[in-house]
Amino acid sequence: IETDLKVLLEELSSRVSYIKQDKRAVSIKRETISRNKMVESCRLLRVKVPSNGGLPDMVEASRNKRKMARLYHPDANGGSELMREKYEQILTAYESIRIYAEEMT
Repeated sequence: IETDLKVLLEELSSRVSYIKQDKRAVSIKRETISRNKMVESCRLLRVKVPSNGGLPDMVEASRNKRKMARLYHPDANGGSELMREKYEQILTAYESIRIYAEEMT
């Protein structure tokens, strides 16, 4: 019985440390967005790229994201894998612009 308890305690201990590592990874998840990535994302969403180092227009970015997401949504295109990839690129591009704008304000 003692050996079973020791094995269970060791297993529980390893699971707890794994959960702690996982929580740390989630808290570090937010990445810093470079200006080049933001510019690339603006081009993908067809948003005017600010030339003077300013911020992109978030209203325009949001509007274009919605339009393009509707157009490329995989459910609207028979579950096409190509459309799914494009849809995910659009969502990632908008998220990059949003994080960049948030960091710069």
